[in-house]
Amino acid sequence: MQLKFYLLFFLTSSFSFGQISFEAGYIIKKSGEREACLIKNQGLIKNPKTIQYKLTDTSDVLEADINSINGFQIGNDVKYVRAQIEVDQSSQKTANYTYSAEPNFKTEVAFIKQLIDGKASLYSYYDNGLRLFFYKLGDGDILQLVFKKYYFNNNFTIKENTAYKKVLFDELKCSELNLDVIRNTDYKEDDLVSLFILYNECVNSDYITFEKPKTKPKFNLRAKVGVGFTGMEINSRLSGSEDPLSVSTLDNNVTLRLGAELEYVFSFNRHKWAVFVEPTFISYSSNAATDDDRPNLITTSTDVVDVDYKAIELPIGIRHYFYLGDDNDSKLFVNVFFVITSDLSDNVDYGSDPNATSLDTPFSSGESLGLGVGYEFKNKLSIETRAYTARDVTSKSRVIESPLSMVAITLGYQFL
Repeated sequence: MQLKFYLLFFLTSSFSFGQISFEAGYIIKKSGEREACLIKNQGLIKNPKTIQYKLTDTSDVLEADINSINGFQIGNDVKYVRAQIEVDQSSQKTANYTYSAEPNFKTEVAFIKQLIDGKASLYSYYDNGLRLFFYKLGDGDILQLVFKKYYFNNNFTIKENTAYKKVLFDELKCSELNLDVIRNTDYKEDDLVSLFILYNECVNSDYITFEKPKTKPKFNLRAKVGVGFTGMEINSRLSGSEDPLSVSTLDNNVTLRLGAELEYVFSFNRHKWAVFVEPTFISYSSNAATDDDRPNLITTSTDVVDVDYKAIELPIGIRHYFYLGDDNDSKLFVNVFFVITSDLSDNVDYGSDPNATSLDTPFSSGESLGLGVGYEFKNKLSIETRAYTARDVTSKSRVIESPLSMVAITLGYQFL
């Protein structure tokens, strides 16, 4: 239990105190003046409430919020502006649709993401599960493009309020934006960005797009080889009793590990999060004598215990990367994972004596948890240290408990 606590504490600490990436940008002061600075790039998904920034590489970290600045920009592809907007609070979850087509507006002051800056500007808003889009013409107000799904006639028929299409048709007058183009524009970022670009080009307006390069999820395949530092105890007890009759402590041995890892890297948050599965062959062989002279359940005429344990581990886990440079090809990572085991060996051998043979216990490995910390170089070579919580390899026995503990070091080579 203590090991599990330490693993979870270490994992939480690692995520909390990971590297901070500050990138060149600027803040827009309340006066409208721009101030160059370095802004923490958090890979924002939701609209931010605050930002952290530094005036120079060596200066202290400062914080700004919606009340202290009018906006900020990171590089050339992330820009947020402060705006007072009317936000439709209607849920976008099917179970919570209302029976009204009308939006439920609430006034908010928020940082909203600018997607297009031109004669016709486009913005996005994401918070509390709501993904909405807003527009502005010239120096006018920032208004919501309304799209809402709702139930009709109390019979759970779903209809759509597509008022945004009428607004686009009425406001974006251009020879190339005919009714068919508007009808085929879905309430999605890609469709709306394309439409606003088309309009600005049609009316010969200069415009800027603020779009991060589209990232896609990735699959990685690695060959893994390593060594495990493995030990085991075998405790016998009367059925229903917590007190052991005998304890056999087997030697800690260095064992070989062979496996392969399939990793899925998510596209969000700059490819910092991944899930993985890693089937691995492990083996462990040792023997020991019981250290108690009292009558026990393990032996009758022999006190030697032999273990020849082979299994396929299946760690399934979550990984987080910490980039060490701007090129993102060298990084630290930390994993937490759950291990399912398939036993390949028959049983624990309690000697060749006929009376002892009947006490042989089949392997039936239980599950365990683990934590790994590692380093990857040039997106090819990796080294990792892992610690596992003890798992009982005779978990189905009522009289034998065999906790196996392990620390492993593995090397990896990425093929894909």
